[in-house]
Amino acid sequence: MSDSPLRAAVAKPLLTKYGARTELRLLEVETGGAHYEVRWFLGSESEDSARDDATAPSAHGLATIAPNGQVQIELRGGEVPAWLLSFTDKLLRTTARGVQDGRYPRRLTRWRDAAD
Repeated sequence: MSDSPLRAAVAKPLLTKYGARTELRLLEVETGGAHYEVRWFLGSESEDSARDDATAPSAHGLATIAPNGQVQIELRGGEVPAWLLSFTDKLLRTTARGVQDGRYPRRLTRWRDAAD
């Protein structure tokens, strides 16, 4: 990493104390569908723990959106609560419905409060 002024101007990730942050990064677009890298950051009530873990995801995986809008999420490391997988699935389905001319968003980041 360089120490350029531009890099210093980029915001640091928000510390997640409660709930979870979901980050999706576009890997590849194929005819009518897409593949995303998924990283989940689970909240920690401990401020020190949240600060230490701000850049290390609690879990990660791969999400695929098929041409028909179906979503498949493959967990590749860590553990994610069922409510967070459901939230991620809904986020991807909503994203797929809004795609025009095959142009998927390069990045999506959403925070969600923990399920009741």
